[in-house]
This record gives sequence, C-alpha cells and structure tokens, in this order.
Amino acid sequence: MPTAFSMTRIANIRNPHQKSRRFRWRWILNVKSMFSMRLLPNGDGHYGTSLVVIFAIGKLSQARQNARRLPLPPGPKGLPLVGNLRDIPPQNTFAPYHWAKHKDLYGPISSLSILGDTIIIINDAQIAFDLFEKQSLKFSDRPLLEFTTVVGYVQSTGALQYNETLRAHRKQFSRARAHSSQFDKLQESEVAHFLLHLLDDPENLESHITKEVGSVILHIVYGYSAENFKEDPLLSVINRVMDQFARSAMPGAHLIDIFPILRCVPSWFPGTGWKKEVETYTKDLNESVERPYAFVEHQIAQGNNNESFLSRLMNHGKDTSEDKHTNKWVAASMYQGGSDTESPKHIYTVAAISGFYLAMTLYPDVQKRAQEEIDRVVGSERLPTMDDRNSLPYIDALVKEIIRWWPIGPMGLPHENTEEVAYRGYRIPKKSILMPNIWWFTHDPAVYKNPM
Repeated sequence: MPTAFSMTRIANIRNPHQKSRRFRWRWILNVKSMFSMRLLPNGDGHYGTSLVVIFAIGKLSQARQNARRLPLPPGPKGLPLVGNLRDIPPQNTFAPYHWAKHKDLYGPISSLSILGDTIIIINDAQIAFDLFEKQSLKFSDRPLLEFTTVVGYVQSTGALQYNETLRAHRKQFSRARAHSSQFDKLQESEVAHFLLHLLDDPENLESHITKEVGSVILHIVYGYSAENFKEDPLLSVINRVMDQFARSAMPGAHLIDIFPILRCVPSWFPGTGWKKEVETYTKDLNESVERPYAFVEHQIAQGNNNESFLSRLMNHGKDTSEDKHTNKWVAASMYQGGSDTESPKHIYTVAAISGFYLAMTLYPDVQKRAQEEIDRVVGSERLPTMDDRNSLPYIDALVKEIIRWWPIGPMGLPHENTEEVAYRGYRIPKKSILMPNIWWFTHDPAVYKNPM
C-alpha cells in the first residue's frame, strides 16, 4: 500500500536559455540532514561549514537594506547567518501538518529566512487567489534547481519561466488538444488489463497502477501501444526517468544546488560526485524524449496517421528545427513534467489512483456504499464504462472527495515573484519563494465541517 509520503512528487525546474540562478526553495521540505556536518560525500564537515558561512555573510548586506521597508509577514525568529534553518520540518514529517501550525502562531501568511532567502508560507485560500490569480504576472515564475538544469529537465513545460518559450508550449497544447471522450475506450481497455494484472499479482498494486497510467498516456501522446503482459522498453525508460527526476528534485540531494559554483570545478574536486549522475540521467532523459518522437516520425512517414497528440502537432505545424524541439518537449511534458496546467500528469494520476485505494482501505463503509451503487446501476455482468458516469452520482462525488481529502500536491508548486509586492501591510521581497499549503485549504474546518 503506498504511504502518504510516497503519493506525491513535485518537480520544479527552469528554462535552460536563462542565466543560471540558485534554486532556493529546497529548504522548505527538509534540509536539516544536509547541515549535520555531512555536506560532502567524504564527510568533510569543516569545508562545508566554511562554504555556508561565506555564502551567508554575502546575504547580510541585503538584509540591512531591507530593514527600513514594510515588515515581512510574521514568523519565527531566526539565528544569525542560518536564519530559520531549525524551523524546517524534520525528515519524514508531512510538511503540510508542520506549516499549518504557522496559521495559529503567526496568521494566514507567514515568512522565514533561510541563509538570507525569504520563504513565504500561505495558509489561506483567499491569499493564494489574490497573489497567484489576481497578480499572476508577478507570481508566475518558478524557483530553480541547479542539478535538474544541468541534466536538462528544465526544458519541460512545467519547468519554464513565464516567457516566450512557455507561451509557445501553451500554444501547441491548445492547437493539438482533443476532446477527452475520444479516449474513453482506450481507458476502459487499459483498466481491464490493470484488473487482470492485479488479480494475478495483488502484492504489486502501485506497479500495476503505474503501468496502466503510463500505457494510457503513451497511447494518447504518441499513439504507442505498450506491451500488456511483459515489460515494455519505452515505458521502462520513461519510468526510470521519472524516478531519477524524483531523486534529483529532493531538497539537498546534490551539493551543487547549494553552491552552484561547483558546476565550474573539475571532477576531482570534493563534492562533485553528482557529475557521474548527470551523465546517466541526461542519457536516459534524451532517450525518453527522442525515442517516442522518432516512433511518431516513422509512423507518419509510413502513412500511418495514429491521431496522437504529437502527430497532430507535427501535421499542423512548421517543419523548422525550433518547432521540432518545441514539439518534442511539449509531448514529453505530457508524461514527464507537466501540461498547460503545469501538473506532472503521470505522477499525479498515479498518486490520485493510489489515494483511492488508500481511502477505500481506511473507510470500508464508504467502499460498501460505492459498490452498492455500482451493483444497482451496472449489475455484476460487466464493468462500468464512461457512459455510466451520469448514473453513478455517489461514485462521481467520491472521486472528487478523495482529491479534496488527499490533494495530490499538498504543498502545491512553489511560486517565485518577479518584483517586490506589498500585500496587507506586509512586504514580499522580489524572488521570494511562496509555498501554498493546499492541504490546509482543503482541510480548513471553517470551510469543511468534517475535513478528515
């Protein structure tokens, strides 16, 4: 059974054409272990501590310049140099629980400072709406992670900054969008395969869910039919890339995320073991992008128009190198990194289905009532189809409630503002990292009578 902590992964990366900028929201989730004098693989704590001190001193002058402006949102008092490092959630702590306490202690919007960087925690849905919707042009950027930049994950749609490249990606999404109902039969077929796999091997539930979701997305995006009863090579490499990305996006996973200058030092320099990982990760990433693109190119050349998302892009677009590059990454983003909604579709869908199984395990009375509705409407001679949806109101409401009960991205995707903003008498400095506590939004007792 998937745990609560394994049900969500979030990726946040950037446009490779922009100048390298340090990724700073890494501290939000869990970075305490990084500063227990184990910054380097060889355990050279003194070296790591020296770098931290040098880096932090450079931030002090900036802090003095900000002293006479509007106050920051309230928050815990920090220590010299490191700021609120000790206020970060401990390892294996569910971050939304931790940050929800800030609402009682400091109010609906609070702040921390980590090595001079400002972190804004939002525990109010209206504040999130005011900033991310009403002032979206100022808050549409994403924080950056150096390791993922070097590998190349930054070319996916969900990683892009608010610029012309992102607008080009969104234009392609809009151009090739198809009505979701045309994939109903495909999904029903994959569900049947999933159930057969689950009956045969019930111990590997999450693996079966991952294969089902991956098969559906590959068919929709590339017109590619994955192997049903044995390991599929393309599905394997893409799933491997997803796992690699999840490890790369972990805060503090690589020293280069803390000190980007290490990108320029030779491989023998302490703390550069990440360079070997870059080679492997980059190779797999490129294969996951180029291989399915080549498959669709071959299909079109053979006169087989599979009506996939990518084939529609290729048939209606220009045959320029720029368009080819955009199309490759727009298609890959559907699986790997995000769509026009900037959500990693594969990861989020797997998490949502896993959440359903978790909920049905915890609430057997709800499962019983749902099964009774299916038996009454569908009977026992066939499986439900999309045509039955309007006749299954309890099931429809149940799916929506599960998404509220366990939001797939409980801390959302972090935002970064492009300019300083004054809000409710507080100052939000330029390039602050804003974290919306979506879990609290959907569990606020003032809105939901029985949120759990």
